Amino acid sequence: MKRFAILGTLVALFCVTALAQKGMRFIPQGTVSTPQTTLKCIARQAQTPKKVTRRAEGDVLVTPPENATVETWYTIAGAQYVNFQGGQQQQFTPSVKVVFDGSDIYIQGLGYWFNEGWVKGTINGTTVTVPYGQYIGEDEFGAEYICGAQDQYTMTDIAFNYNAEEGTLECTTPYILENSSSTVINPYAYWILPTFSKTAPEGPKPVVAPEGLVTSEWAISAMDNFGNPVSAYVNIGFDGSDVYIQGFTHYLPEAWIKGTLSEDGKTITFEGYQYFGPYNADAYTHYEFYLMEDGFSLNYDAEAGKMTGTGEIFVREAVRTYKGDVYNNPVITKVVEKAGTPAIPNIAQIYPATTGPTVQFTIPTVDTEGNAMASSKISFKWLKDIEQEVSTISFDPADYPALQESMTVFPYGFTDNEYIFYNNAYLRQEDYNNWNKIGLQAIYTGGGEEHESEIFWFTIKPYAKAIFNFNAMTDEPCSTDNSTDGDITENRTLTAGEVTPIKLTITPNTSGTANRFWETNDGPQLRVYGGTLIFEAPIGKVINKIVFNKAKWDANNSADTGSFNGSTWTGEAKKVVVTIAGNSRINSIEVYPADYVPTAVVAPENLATDTYILTAKSVKPYYDPEDLTLWVKAGFDGNDAYIQGLAADYNSSAKNLWVKATKNAEGKYVIPANQFMGSASFGRYSISCYFTAIDADNNMVDAVLDFDAEQGTFTSTQSLVINNSLTELNPQQTFTNVVLTKFNEVAATPADPTLDILEFQEYSHYISCSIPTVDVNGETLNPGKLFYTVWIEKDGEQTPYVFSAPTYYGYDDPVSELPYTTNYSTWDGSHTIYFYEEDIVYPTWSKVGIQTIYYGAGECNKSNIAWIDNPLASGINNIHNDANTGKTAIFNLGGQRLSAPQKGMNIINGRKVVIK
Repeated sequence: MKRFAILGTLVALFCVTALAQKGMRFIPQGTVSTPQTTLKCIARQAQTPKKVTRRAEGDVLVTPPENATVETWYTIAGAQYVNFQGGQQQQFTPSVKVVFDGSDIYIQGLGYWFNEGWVKGTINGTTVTVPYGQYIGEDEFGAEYICGAQDQYTMTDIAFNYNAEEGTLECTTPYILENSSSTVINPYAYWILPTFSKTAPEGPKPVVAPEGLVTSEWAISAMDNFGNPVSAYVNIGFDGSDVYIQGFTHYLPEAWIKGTLSEDGKTITFEGYQYFGPYNADAYTHYEFYLMEDGFSLNYDAEAGKMTGTGEIFVREAVRTYKGDVYNNPVITKVVEKAGTPAIPNIAQIYPATTGPTVQFTIPTVDTEGNAMASSKISFKWLKDIEQEVSTISFDPADYPALQESMTVFPYGFTDNEYIFYNNAYLRQEDYNNWNKIGLQAIYTGGGEEHESEIFWFTIKPYAKAIFNFNAMTDEPCSTDNSTDGDITENRTLTAGEVTPIKLTITPNTSGTANRFWETNDGPQLRVYGGTLIFEAPIGKVINKIVFNKAKWDANNSADTGSFNGSTWTGEAKKVVVTIAGNSRINSIEVYPADYVPTAVVAPENLATDTYILTAKSVKPYYDPEDLTLWVKAGFDGNDAYIQGLAADYNSSAKNLWVKATKNAEGKYVIPANQFMGSASFGRYSISCYFTAIDADNNMVDAVLDFDAEQGTFTSTQSLVINNSLTELNPQQTFTNVVLTKFNEVAATPADPTLDILEFQEYSHYISCSIPTVDVNGETLNPGKLFYTVWIEKDGEQTPYVFSAPTYYGYDDPVSELPYTTNYSTWDGSHTIYFYEEDIVYPTWSKVGIQTIYYGAGECNKSNIAWIDNPLASGINNIHNDANTGKTAIFNLGGQRLSAPQKGMNIINGRKVVIK
């Protein structure tokens, strides 16, 4: 048994109730109040051998003198408390052992965990003093000591008032602790003001029925304090005016209570505090059961064989003072066996427990007419409902080791004393998490007939599948031979499904007999002759099975995806369009949804693409709206269009992600709501990207793009969103007024770049340049075809700079032409290029240059090279080239900026100039 230190406050205000003693009454012992205490204790089972308290070298076990007389002294007042894993519990400790040796006294049993340990005290007149800190034992959790305590801070000796004449020891120290230390308060158990007596108390005596008493079986039906039904069986016998009931508490089914029949024979009165007896739940838990204090009366109808009570009647547990069996307004009926159908059983709740979910239930003791049933003829069984497929639950030895064989039917009151009890059972079946409902059915074989009750169903979780039960739509207008009220003349939309709402749209039949709801003996029936049945799953779900429960089915009915086997469709789609070929009569439809596992859009291999320019108003969280221009790629594959780069502005690592649009009957391209594009990286993290349109209510809907083939444009009036959640809207970027225009690429010479900054410091070597995205005539260039080369002049020779693969992330081979879209780019077309050479290399460069290259329309055209002098050899570490801004930057050879050239060597706009 794991033990725990008593955590937090011992008691704020502790009301001590003695054990029921003489006269079978509870004896209040007053109150003991402790200051606001915060005992800081550690659960023993969490302590390691290195952390637990070990006894000091001088600690030895106390032992009374050899051959001393050991007396038993009985607990007549006070209470002992122990902290278990489930919380603090009051314990019943009936006695201790006492030895007297002159003025010395020895007491055994003050400890709970080490109840064989002795402590030694001294007698001084009428006072016994037991010094604190006496060692009583040690185990893997550490050493333990008996100590007194005035409060949570003050450890003290233990004092008793000793009355030798009456033979009593009355503790006057507020607490006796079974402690983990001899000096610091940290108890695992404690007493509050116990009193011990040499004389055994006259304890309560259980009721004993007269020998030879004739009894008969009676059935109790009542309600508990939570509104749940209660049932039980008792044996009742009459002995003159005395009435004996056996089995009134299920804890002690053999115990009796005794009542008195009134002179008119119509009332039976039971006195309060009748003692049922002790009950030991386990080696550590003791209970004492009594009848309620005020007793109760039953109205008795001998002719009808019925007793009835009013209000709450209950059994009291004395040690912990809680209510055991509770019967509200009980009806007790004499059993007269005859055939009958059991009343419906009840399941009150399923609650979690350490060994699994636990079901609390009640099996009825009466039939549907209120007649008591014989307990020996009652049995019951459990059922499970998994997506409306019902089967009997089996209790197998693999899950219930106390069973010798698998059981599906149980006799009334069955228990295995481990996991199955008379009113609760642990549900240890492996498939429990799949159950939607659990059912309970009673079976009665009285009177030579077998009858089953209705099944009581308790819902564990809703069904995942959606059911369109047309037969149950009793308020639906129906067509008949004389009416067209049920004809479907426009799209009719229905929704079903508790967990996953599925939408069904029934379209009209545009030729021939109208689709309609038809009146039948079983209720409305959907009759379709043409048109379509459109099934749609919500965001984050797909449909993988549709079962058409039909009276008639046309074998030529088809779907736009998946396949049919008879009248059952299987596949995987967010939307399924079933085309009706002919007369089909449907009673209900079952739709089975599943979680959607997204797959990123992948463009066909060798897809031919063109460049498009996207213009839109863009909004990102925490940023102001802005006008956006984005270069994307688009290609066509039959009726499908693929667009790459829509998420590039949201995250540069998402620039290669695609969306897929499919042309509909109107020639528009449709992107399904919240289409999965793929994943983008945010440093060490990865985030999913989805593309969707949203409506005015922020619902995710299909994105619809108008396409003008002649102009080469896609347009949309919707709000289009880069989303990062499969099931809910979490916009990362929103586009409105979207236009994608095909870029007509031509050969062109790019405009010259400019070099703005050259900085060669000890730990920083870079240039900053601006690369225009227009040609020499100011016409827009395709950034995807734009590159640049860094040039180095060394010893009068000009050569392209080679960026080595290991040094520059993202390149597999050395390169000298960098894409304009390289991730070294910054805002407004400026680029910063860093160099990672040895320091001795930079002074050998006389100039650094930048050149733009454009591969438009299959041609290669280059700009002029823009140069900036490297003044490092002259001792200047950085140059800011202001020539491109119309400003003149002048430095001397010491790197100091000048307001005007001076005589000698000057650095003017990055070039060496000599002034004579």
